[in-house]
Amino acid sequence: MFVMLLGGGGTIYNQYTITPLLNLGVPMHKVHQLATKLHCHAIKSLNKITKTRHKILHLNSNIDNGGKGGI
Repeated sequence: MFVMLLGGGGTIYNQYTITPLLNLGVPMHKVHQLATKLHCHAIKSLNKITKTRHKILHLNSNIDNGGKGGI
């Protein structure tokens, strides 16, 4: 198992992202492209998780206050 840090704000860490990808056998000319795609995928996934969490909290809040739960 390899652990890679994808960075924040578009940062790609050489030691923690590029090197593990090279160790996995990814060609050098594809490493930066793959790291960028992984970063974008992680951001999109986090955004979806956060939105789902907020919807659940809002739904529970409405039920607790006697509402129909946002329906």
